[in-house]
Amino acid sequence: MPKVLIADDETRIRRVMTLLLKEEGYEVKSVENGREVLDALSSFRPDVILLDQQMPVMTGVEALEQIKKIRPNQIVIFVTAFGSIALAVDAVKKGAYDFIEKPFDNDNLILKVRRAIEHCNMKGEIKNLKNKLKENSSIIGEDGGLKQVIAQVKRVAETNATVLITGESGTGKELIAQAIHSYSNRSDAPFVAINCGAIPLSLIENELFGHEKGAFTDAKEAQAGTFERANGGTLFLDEIGELPMDAQVKLLRVLEERKVTRIGGKRTIPVDVRISCDKP
Repeated sequence: MPKVLIADDETRIRRVMTLLLKEEGYEVKSVENGREVLDALSSFRPDVILLDQQMPVMTGVEALEQIKKIRPNQIVIFVTAFGSIALAVDAVKKGAYDFIEKPFDNDNLILKVRRAIEHCNMKGEIKNLKNKLKENSSIIGEDGGLKQVIAQVKRVAETNATVLITGESGTGKELIAQAIHSYSNRSDAPFVAINCGAIPLSLIENELFGHEKGAFTDAKEAQAGTFERANGGTLFLDEIGELPMDAQVKLLRVLEERKVTRIGGKRTIPVDVRISCDKP
């Protein structure tokens, strides 16, 4: 049975919300301030928290910040007075899943809680699938050397270090890079792989760093490069040794500064990318 925790200092509001949600089949617990929310989390594990902004002891935003420290993935629906959209938007920026304005429509409240529960269930299913994928990794074998490689993959995955993968052609270097990505805390972000040796020399910088509109004759619109597309995740550079020297210099600068500049652009764009590259 899904669980909902209600935090509101108005007794009538708590009663109405509790009645509505119990009729929908949820297990409901209610408290009247932010401090009681934090205390309740020690024994009650809600799928969703309905958190009012105007409460004694601790405001909703303050409580939200503390909740996220205890449970970063906790789903919180922020409840605020009519006309306080700025506060609600600020709460969403700080991690709230959604917000509801008072006075609220009963059907809208039920719908938002239902969607939040579905979101929570979906996240759980995705996590389970990822765990199964890790358990059934495509790197299969009983060879002692391979087991050592898998152990190294898991150790490296826990860091943000740039990784150089060496080995002969066909030994599965990209597969190792994918495994490092899937075991890391970046697994929810993109894994982007490019073959540096297959890109024409004239297009390498465009592929890596992107371009702005009008940068050259056919640049009719701006385009992100692979660094931007892999932002937050992992970029695997296959056959990195095939890059021309000037491109390697620019790549080194990006690795040092963690910023890219598109062709024809003046602004630098921060990128958080882990680099995996191979060498025969």
